[in-house]
Amino acid sequence: MLNEQLLNKRIAAYRCSRRQQRLADRLLPTGEIGRSSLRQRL
Repeated sequence: MLNEQLLNKRIAAYRCSRRQQRLADRLLPTGEIGRSSLRQRL
């Protein structure tokens, strides 16, 4: 069951990062800046 919990955490983190990427793409003229800062945080 531990493996399943880990997988759920990973999926949630992935969804969260995807949502933040879309937000960054909308806010910034180029989305690359937002993506690189996201990658550094993760």
